[in-house]
Amino acid sequence: TTRLVGSEMCIRDRYNTTIKAGINFSDVKWQLGDTDDTSHNIYVDIPEVKTLSADIDLDSFKVLHEENNIFSPITLTEHNDSLIQLRENALSDAINSGLYDRALDNAKTILTSFISQVYPSNEYSIIFSERASE
Repeated sequence: TTRLVGSEMCIRDRYNTTIKAGINFSDVKWQLGDTDDTSHNIYVDIPEVKTLSADIDLDSFKVLHEENNIFSPITLTEHNDSLIQLRENALSDAINSGLYDRALDNAKTILTSFISQVYPSNEYSIIFSERASE
């Protein structure tokens, strides 16, 4: 929900927003353990989860409340600013609700599936670490 306030104008509206997050799989680094004690370990270094897209569905627009005065119309700049704020709020809400954690878990599941095709999971342990932002 965004709110634009002019001298006597208030509009509450709603848009659906789609936020996608993930990792760049080409930046994943891995290696087999190199000692007798670690030879059955696979060390996988995962890059930081990042936002891939944050899209506002303009077709989902709904006016929830509107007070209007012809002397205080909304400018395009005000409208665009409200869309930017809406996108930022949606992104923050998604991250705070665990979007990045779920994206990391999904990446680990995919990597485990790929690695287990070559290195059987009953013989090897996969040890993940997450790389901080570079």
